[in-house]
Amino acid sequence: MKTTQFTNESFFTQTIVSSFANQIHRPYVKNDYEENLKRKKELIESFQNLSKDEKKKYNGLRQYFDASDYKDLDSHEKNYQYFQEEIKVRIENKEPPKLLRMSALSAESDVLELLHSFENIEKIKNLYKYQKQTCSSKGINTETAEQLKYCFMQGRELFCSGKRSDTSVKPLLFFYSLTAYSFCMIVLNNPIRFSLDSLNGHHGLDYVHDEFIVKFGGDTPYGTFTDLFQSFPVYSLMDKTGQQYKQNRFESINEFFKKEIKIKLGSLFAYIPELSDSIQQISKTSTYCYHLSIKPTSQEREWGYEIIVGNGKEGLDSMKSELDLLFNSQSCQSDGKLKYFIKDSDFLTLNINIYQDIYGETYLVYDKVGYAMPELLVHFMILFAFSNIQRYDPPLWGEILSNKIDSNISYLIYRYFSIFENKLPYLILRTLGADYPVLV
Repeated sequence: MKTTQFTNESFFTQTIVSSFANQIHRPYVKNDYEENLKRKKELIESFQNLSKDEKKKYNGLRQYFDASDYKDLDSHEKNYQYFQEEIKVRIENKEPPKLLRMSALSAESDVLELLHSFENIEKIKNLYKYQKQTCSSKGINTETAEQLKYCFMQGRELFCSGKRSDTSVKPLLFFYSLTAYSFCMIVLNNPIRFSLDSLNGHHGLDYVHDEFIVKFGGDTPYGTFTDLFQSFPVYSLMDKTGQQYKQNRFESINEFFKKEIKIKLGSLFAYIPELSDSIQQISKTSTYCYHLSIKPTSQEREWGYEIIVGNGKEGLDSMKSELDLLFNSQSCQSDGKLKYFIKDSDFLTLNINIYQDIYGETYLVYDKVGYAMPELLVHFMILFAFSNIQRYDPPLWGEILSNKIDSNISYLIYRYFSIFENKLPYLILRTLGADYPVLV
């Protein structure tokens, strides 16, 4: 990889380009699986009620299905069934996590100890049952649980090594830490992945060094990133009062396979709420992050949510029409904020990015990708890009960190790694565990 000119302009340019895939390679096919299962059940009952002589006409149930012109779901159709059934149960029945208030005095060690506690076979089996609601009767076998235990272990050890190391080697250590944790999240969360054997070796995204661009979705090869994206069919967050909010993200997963997205490295930084103020001060460009408040309420006897975008300082006048379109609702303006009432059923299917910091403060992240993307995926892309620069262009990476190119860029990169070190344990625990940690 040849050394590339890395300028303030090339880094901060907020560019997102999408193009439709030449071929859509979804691991599922939409179908009326409920009707199919209903007919299958009826045929099974019908076969069981046949007399012995009538049953002799068929060499078992399969031949009876063929004679009745019934075709069972193929693997891709079954994958769609797994998604839909898991989404339904996670939204309707899944027990919410317990809000865990972390003391600032011991939070850093406490969250790492919670992550460390996942390195236990029985704990992993319980996590599997908690996360995968429709698979709880089968559970996960001991061999797979032990494999995940070692993935959790590797993720933690690489993460701790990254925290102790110089910034020059952090990207690679943090990227492979997140990759190891991703394997765990995929098996424990993804409705169609049940073991590490079903994963391939590709990262699932590409990095174009000459343009500082990350490519994903659409025609990009299937891999870890793809499986991780599908591990959030239901997005769940909890506010500082313990109120839980859920969203059905299946349409976002559906869109992921339709379009290939090319996104600049600087655009990815604009997703991080904790970097928002710094980016605006340094680059004089807007970020995608806006303060967000969500509160259950009712309006005209209809249950829903009051959503307030902005903190009164962000200047949202120019964004009103775009945000109204995003929420599919007309906003009321008050004190520089935009206020919406969203029905409960509409909120469930909103394809919006809602991120949180470690304190439980909530942000709307508005971009041009066109679908919702969990924050862990943004960190996966940033670390993937920086680990490529670290490995294949050491001279450029050294110049960046030594303030020889642009001290503002160097500052943001150092700041990003500081944020990541504090935040990753919270993101993983909030995704996987029955506890939802918030720093108080």
